[in-house]
Amino acid sequence: MPELNPAERKAVEKLMPFYVTGTLDQEDRERVEVALQTEESLQAELIFLGALREGVREATEVPDVGELGLARMRRSVRRERRRSIVARTLRPALVLAAGLILVFQVVLLLQPGDDGARLAGAAGADLQVTFAADATEGELRELLRSVDAQIVDGPSAAGLYRLQLDPSPEDEEAWARVLETLGGRPDLVTFVERE
Repeated sequence: MPELNPAERKAVEKLMPFYVTGTLDQEDRERVEVALQTEESLQAELIFLGALREGVREATEVPDVGELGLARMRRSVRRERRRSIVARTLRPALVLAAGLILVFQVVLLLQPGDDGARLAGAAGADLQVTFAADATEGELRELLRSVDAQIVDGPSAAGLYRLQLDPSPEDEEAWARVLETLGGRPDLVTFVERE
């Protein structure tokens, strides 16, 4: 077979990509096939274009939606299985830790007293007081020592402290002196009342 003239060769080269994709009509397809029989360089180009087309198709191939969903479901099942294993192994430890914390809190809250045990916050308070916002710790300590009192609870949401006197006054005159001492310091005590 005779070689192709340059114009025919150029026309066939332009048709080659469409030949590879199978989109040529019958006449153009036969034209390319005849040229492929006579030109080895066109055969090499055909192999190159076929490999190029395959590479592009593989690079841009989108997995089937069903495959994506299945892969996602498998990942989710593996993740849940790991969580379940962790939960089963940690649950007893967490229950034990919570129990120990509860026991620890009960031990801290219970103080030995005359009658066995009583809650620390519920110790017998004698007075309720509110301290001035600008009172210093040293001033309050000195004032409480002067009446033999100690803070047993507080401050509450309203700012109230509960005080216990040691010993608790037995007569009304002694109570009056304590109330007068605390009430006589409006720079430190803004409210005082017997319980």
